[in-house]
Amino acid sequence: MENRELAETAYKPRKRVSGIRNSENYKQNKIKKAKISGEAHKNHKGNDVASRQTGASCRCTLKCMELIPEDVLQSTLQFVNKFDSKNAQDTYLQILIENKEIQRKRPRSEEPKKREFTFIYHIKIKGVKKCARKLFAVSMEFL
Repeated sequence: MENRELAETAYKPRKRVSGIRNSENYKQNKIKKAKISGEAHKNHKGNDVASRQTGASCRCTLKCMELIPEDVLQSTLQFVNKFDSKNAQDTYLQILIENKEIQRKRPRSEEPKKREFTFIYHIKIKGVKKCARKLFAVSMEFL
C-alpha cells in the first residue's frame, strides 16, 4: 500500500497555464509574416532570403515595363505587400491575370505543345489595366 501511495505522489503532470501563448514569437510565424510582407529574412535553414523586388523587364514586343514609371511600380509592389495573408495576395494577382485561348497553333516540331491558353498580366494604374508581366516577380509556381 505504501508503494502505491508513493507512486501516486511521485508523478504529477505539468500543468500549462491556459491562455498564455506567444505565437507571434514562433520562428515559423515570423518567417511567414516576412514572406507575406516581402521583407528580407532568414529561412528555416538559416539562409538569407532577399526582399521582394520587381522583376527584370520582359522581352515582349510591347515594352510594357519601360512605359510604366518606376514610382508606380514600387507603389504597386508596396500595395501587394500590405495584404494580411497570402490568400489575399493571390486573389488580387489572379484578378490582374487574364487567360486567352491560343488563336493559332503552329506545330514547329513533331509533338505539338499541349497548351490551350496563354496568360496576359496586367497592372491597374488609376483604374486602367496595363500590361506588365514581371512586375510582381511572379513565377508560375507562385500562382
